[in-house]
Amino acid sequence: MRNAKSPEDNRTAKRTHVDRGTCHQVLVHSGDECVGWCQFGAPAELPTIKNTAAYARDLDRLPDWRIGCVFTASRHRGQGVARAAVGAALEAIAAAGGGTVEAYPEQSEGRPPQRGAYFQTGPEDLYVRFGFVRQRKIAKWRWVMRLTVPEPT
Repeated sequence: MRNAKSPEDNRTAKRTHVDRGTCHQVLVHSGDECVGWCQFGAPAELPTIKNTAAYARDLDRLPDWRIGCVFTASRHRGQGVARAAVGAALEAIAAAGGGTVEAYPEQSEGRPPQRGAYFQTGPEDLYVRFGFVRQRKIAKWRWVMRLTVPEPT
């Protein structure tokens, strides 16, 4: 039997990783409650992405950074949590020296409404707001998008 963890256990584990520096994540809080996060890291830290074969097919070079997962607690969706999380991740990347950042969002425009896990990497329009541009399609509704983040001046 699997050892099931509660949402609170998962949030505590995420916080512990961030506090220890064992992963790159930014956490978004509302008071003392963690309401969302964004996981990012170098390709070696985040080696697995969906649609790996399609991704590798037209790869010109690996990025310096990847945004792997964006999460917003259900009762906080539509309140800018994902935008705050991605913005903070990009600030952390800039502080670490910047570079090419890839994200793998799902296209939402022209697509029937979706439910659930499809938002794991965030919708495409979230990244467009930060200046990410489509590089190539890797699935029917999934894109590789890139942004160059400069070092802070």
